[in-house]
Amino acid sequence: LLRSLTSRCLDRPDDADAKGLLEEFVRDLLLLLGRPEWPAAPLVLTLLSKLLCRRMERKAEVAVSRRDSKDAKAEREEQAARLLSLDLLGQVLAAVVAQRKLHAD
Repeated sequence: LLRSLTSRCLDRPDDADAKGLLEEFVRDLLLLLGRPEWPAAPLVLTLLSKLLCRRMERKAEVAVSRRDSKDAKAEREEQAARLLSLDLLGQVLAAVVAQRKLHAD
């Protein structure tokens, strides 16, 4: 489920509906983080973060290999996918830091 969701949304970063779906999914997971009713939320966020990191690495490798072909549209799509991944990872990390501060007190 997570792989298909991330690949669908990151393969078509210009698709606003797919991007919105992934952003809402992450936002919902972040709201559930730390709630005892949803103990799987941290696990799902961890798996999603790993997928986003792998996707960023893969996209960086693809960008280097495609730089020779000078396909401007493909390069823009790759940059948009990396930016979306980075944005989502930043939201996840900020929520994790906030949870740690909350539980440290």
